[in-house]
Amino acid sequence: MRIGIDVSRTQAPVLTGTERYTYEVVHRLPALHPEIQWRLFSDRPFHSRWSSQLKNIEYRVLPSRIGTAWSHTRLGPELRRHPVDLMFYPGTAIPLSARGPIVTTIHDLVFLTHPHLYAEKTTNNWKRRAIEVIGKAITLGRYSGGERAYQLWAYHQAMKCATRIISVSSATHNSIKSLTPEHPPLITIPLGIDTPQNTDHDQQLGGNNTDPYFVFIGRLERKKNLDRLLEAYNVYCTTNANPWPLVLIGQPGFGWPEIEHRHKTLLTSNHVRLLGGVGDQERESILSRASALFLVSEAEGFGLPAFEAAIRHVPVIASPVGAIPEYFQDAYIKIDPRDIASMTAAMSKMTQHPDSVGSMTTIAFERIRGMTWDICAEKTAEVLLGTPLKSKDGNGIIRPL
Repeated sequence: MRIGIDVSRTQAPVLTGTERYTYEVVHRLPALHPEIQWRLFSDRPFHSRWSSQLKNIEYRVLPSRIGTAWSHTRLGPELRRHPVDLMFYPGTAIPLSARGPIVTTIHDLVFLTHPHLYAEKTTNNWKRRAIEVIGKAITLGRYSGGERAYQLWAYHQAMKCATRIISVSSATHNSIKSLTPEHPPLITIPLGIDTPQNTDHDQQLGGNNTDPYFVFIGRLERKKNLDRLLEAYNVYCTTNANPWPLVLIGQPGFGWPEIEHRHKTLLTSNHVRLLGGVGDQERESILSRASALFLVSEAEGFGLPAFEAAIRHVPVIASPVGAIPEYFQDAYIKIDPRDIASMTAAMSKMTQHPDSVGSMTTIAFERIRGMTWDICAEKTAEVLLGTPLKSKDGNGIIRPL
């Protein structure tokens, strides 16, 4: 049996979100099932992290100058010429010409439930106009090339073409069932969590290793509610004599230039450390030593940074989004993502009473300690190979043992 997988989004130096999920699951599959031939597709040379030399792995590069349309102009035709027995799309759109058995993962439906968080269509530069034209061509005129429009098309393509669909949380699972009653068989498999590593890489922070600080990890964009977070942090700094620094880790995304301009004075002060994308060791060190992590989005599919913090006994200040309420229950500091005052109050509480959350972090750790990438990969393999899945709650939701 030959299974193909689109891993085109895993070649960047730093992986986040969907890219990390794809790599953590896919690189485990060949060893789990050596009897299967695994064909991995990419639009560029494979990163050095793909170093496995197992004989049942085939790395196939399909170069293209049209990155936006790669899956449709290169991957789709390639699969028509050289088909596989099953194709897995862990976080990318299914090509327009897709045929045969297909499994895809849907991470969130934020583009449906919170459309205001996505970029508006703009035509003020040639790149955007080109994307608009490509988007309309690929979708036969149904959608523009804007991010939300393309995700809408990709979602409907998944509903139409997929043999099975994996969702990453019960929140996404329930949203799919609610918004699309007629859907392919749906299985929910929670993400895994990286095992904490010992490291001393903390040069970018400076100061004493024991100095307290808040941390945010994720793309710096409007969808992550950074505008409100920075506004709340500014209030916190003006009302606390010794405010903790705020460390921001992530690459800029949609809306960041406007956010950066609005909070220019704060971002250039000594209170905020803007680190951009950092390597795994640096990220590990900063996260494991943080005094608390912020995840204040209005919507998430899963909320992986919160889980990565909790497994390191770092307190979590978060919105009740994604998988956080399901697994943490009351073992986190809950804030209202639309209420600046609730964020400021959470910051002040942590600063003034840091020891008050000790039992909370222990409870959170115990509730998620069984969530590993090994389990996630094993359950994903069961779906790919067609093995019947039986969940504990009878609702198609697999929970960590």
